[in-house]
Amino acid sequence: MPENRFPEDLIALAQLRIRTFNQGVRNPSRELGRELFRLNRLIDRHPHWWTIGWTRATRAALHCAAVAAPGGEEEIQQRVVDGRIVIAEESSGWDHLA
Repeated sequence: MPENRFPEDLIALAQLRIRTFNQGVRNPSRELGRELFRLNRLIDRHPHWWTIGWTRATRAALHCAAVAAPGGEEEIQQRVVDGRIVIAEESSGWDHLA
């Protein structure tokens, strides 16, 4: 995949979405769920997508760029173990999409 360059404000939104998601994994609440929904809509409706087009690959590239940018953090991964949702320790696995 060619290297994608994303606007700084879009990277910042993606980083905030990851931080909000991680906070919700640790301490779930309706308020965080609403904020996560709002951030996803802002990302999906960003004008950048009008020029390059929205695909799963470009959205994954945005995620990787947000993690790699200064201040970025990995998204917490969850797994179902014995019918319970637990936080997984390994990395997100998005690297293969970059």
